[in-house]
Amino acid sequence: MGLRLYKRFVREGYLPGFSEKILTEQEISYQAWLLTRRLAPEDLADEIRRNKKEFVETATGFIDRVKTTLSPADVVFEELGYSDKHKYLVDLFHSFEQWRKRQGRISYADMLYEPVMAIHQNPPLQRLVGNKMDLILVDEYQDTNEIQHLLLRYVAGDRARVTVVGDPDQTIYEFRGAKPEFILRRFIDEFESPLEQTLSYTFRYGHRVALLANHLIHHNTGRKDVLCHSHPTTPGTEVSLHRSDSDADQVLKILQNQTDEQNNQSAILFRVWSQSVPIELKLLARQIPYRIDAGKGALFSREVQAITALLMIVTGRLKQLPDLDRLELARQILRFPHVGLKEPELENRAQFLASFDGDWHERLLAMDFDALAPMAARKLRKLGEVLGQLRSYKGPVAGLISVYAEHTDLYEGIRSLALTHDAAEERIDTVQGFRDYLKSLDVDAAGAIEHLHTLKQQAGEQRDVHYPPHQGAGMAGGDHSRTTREIPALQPPPHGEYPGDSGE
Repeated sequence: MGLRLYKRFVREGYLPGFSEKILTEQEISYQAWLLTRRLAPEDLADEIRRNKKEFVETATGFIDRVKTTLSPADVVFEELGYSDKHKYLVDLFHSFEQWRKRQGRISYADMLYEPVMAIHQNPPLQRLVGNKMDLILVDEYQDTNEIQHLLLRYVAGDRARVTVVGDPDQTIYEFRGAKPEFILRRFIDEFESPLEQTLSYTFRYGHRVALLANHLIHHNTGRKDVLCHSHPTTPGTEVSLHRSDSDADQVLKILQNQTDEQNNQSAILFRVWSQSVPIELKLLARQIPYRIDAGKGALFSREVQAITALLMIVTGRLKQLPDLDRLELARQILRFPHVGLKEPELENRAQFLASFDGDWHERLLAMDFDALAPMAARKLRKLGEVLGQLRSYKGPVAGLISVYAEHTDLYEGIRSLALTHDAAEERIDTVQGFRDYLKSLDVDAAGAIEHLHTLKQQAGEQRDVHYPPHQGAGMAGGDHSRTTREIPALQPPPHGEYPGDSGE
């Protein structure tokens, strides 16, 4: 429908002509990458170079997000709560649109965005699209964004009888501009006297899951107070509540008490990726096979690799490493947290450190701090001080990591470069999850390195073994950007507090 409207408006002279060759994801991503490198602030250059995929996805996601609403790019930016360092995204959107229009190209998002914007800016256009249909049915309306909602309103006009079906509690496309308000409020306000019918039965799961879901979902905000029941014909679903201070220990206990066949049918679902770190490490340590639905795994995350680099440095293992490996460790430690140098200067400092096989703390403290920007000088001095202090650290490795994080303002450094508060907390939680795992081992830094070396060998061996699709426990995490309304950490009530729950 969007493409037909676009072509109609071109014929009527309300929109410019366009190439029939629709922009591909690759073309959009390439332009987003070029614009990111050109428009982003200099102090993000290092992060951009190391995390190209993440920054490109952020840019393309922002472009698409703006095209789900009537709001201008700067308003969308503020609504998303992005940090000021990423304000360049507003200019990036406008620059991308200028490039796209010069090329006479459109994306799939433009097929709806441009016609709806044209109608919004020229109300008489509604007569070209409205009152042409008698009946309209839209499913999954909870995932509708503003542009889609307006298109429905324009097309329906005064003639069509419109039926929409949706569940506000299943809004999963907020990252594309979907909002429950379109089905909860705006449809009721903008379509005349709608009749509401609640479908309260589910055929997907049994009575206990329905009760548990209702108990959790009622904490959502901005929802309609409805109760979902399992249909009497639906087979029962077993629910078990496990209380534990450690998710990883509890998951391990469950898997170890199951048969291999049961483990092959098991899936470990987690809310955010950082929750998987201690779980995966314990599975590796116990040599329990598993599969991850995406990514390389915990040991290869930048946070875990940076902490491993720290441990290698403070335990005096630099002499054992080839020059290139020492250089990579130097880069990692100068970015954990980032010391505030521009990329060429940071690379020079890393190469300088890598030319020595020890005593990096002395090299850092001997730098000419007066020749550096105040912030970089302060961070480099703190880094040198804490590396010197930790050389003689004899306690558990978890304490060593805590000392390093506090002395270098690690968490504040992570927050200063993150796109959003949630992204920062995810990285911080990964650091803390890894630290907590090492704490459970009760080893010093040297013991931790040996343990991690063994785990990496096992992880490599596991990747080399091609498990059938059904073999090994599966680990799958939710995409944080795709999660609907936030629910705070909840503890389900004890057995017996669910109506009708026998407590088994």
